[in-house]
Amino acid sequence: IYGQWRPLADPGQSEHEPTKPAEPVGSNHRPVHALRAGDETTANFGAGITLASPLTINSATSATAVLNIDPAAATGARNVTLTTNAEVATLTNGFTVTAGTPAVTLLNPNTGQQGQQNLSVAITGQFTNFVQGTTTLLPTGVE
Repeated sequence: IYGQWRPLADPGQSEHEPTKPAEPVGSNHRPVHALRAGDETTANFGAGITLASPLTINSATSATAVLNIDPAAATGARNVTLTTNAEVATLTNGFTVTAGTPAVTLLNPNTGQQGQQNLSVAITGQFTNFVQGTTTLLPTGVE
């Protein structure tokens, strides 16, 4: 983009000087490179994290990522990198995966009759580490 906009005495008007290239305002400016059809910005949050949908670009300096974090993803801080063509922007330790809270998510069957014996119940957990021979199911309120 060539030209610089300069306000005139009348705030309702402006004058364009086409012989001067536009100059950045402020000290936090970096050049903006022209994008071509088919260009795309990608995001990388590290192993075990994928984008649930395409990255949403809100502006030249803002994007929104919807993530899927694998239950087996390693915990800890990760670098986040966004790449557009040759431009690579990284935030070191920008995102942290934390351990999930262990929970029982499903019992099947989830009912039993009084006096029933040897009822087999499949138990599904999330963020659990069941170990054969050491896990005991106690009724609620039993310590």
